[in-house]
Amino acid sequence: MPKASLGDHHLEWFRLLTEVKARAAELPFVLDLVGELERLMAVSSSLDTERAALIARAQQLTRDQDAVLIRARIVAGQIRAGIRTKYGYGSEALIGFGMRPRRRKAARMEEERDGAALAVPVTPDPSKDTVAGNRQPKGGRSPSKGRRRPS
Repeated sequence: MPKASLGDHHLEWFRLLTEVKARAAELPFVLDLVGELERLMAVSSSLDTERAALIARAQQLTRDQDAVLIRARIVAGQIRAGIRTKYGYGSEALIGFGMRPRRRKAARMEEERDGAALAVPVTPDPSKDTVAGNRQPKGGRSPSKGRRRPS
């Protein structure tokens, strides 16, 4: 059975009170209860009005909070951008602000750490000589890569 709404209850109680008042001479023993039901209906109406106002207030607070969160995210992003500008995108100091620095590729970091960037250039491998008889085809691919040779 569906749950009755507050309006349904109020309508039912109003009809009951109207009939009891119309037949007050026949029902004198319930007149005290009639007054109590009238007071309870008034309290119920005022509570319902207050509840509706609180629901509206809660919805407004939710909208206000959403607007504040959006603005706070924008401002936090601007602060982060300023910090990155000051310290640099790859600075380890960004970690202290809860940001991840941009990492370089591992190979470049190893070369710099080992000092390979300052070392003497490595001589080319003689087995991969590019003399006239051993040149790679145009496009930079060797014949074995990317294409199949007929068997």
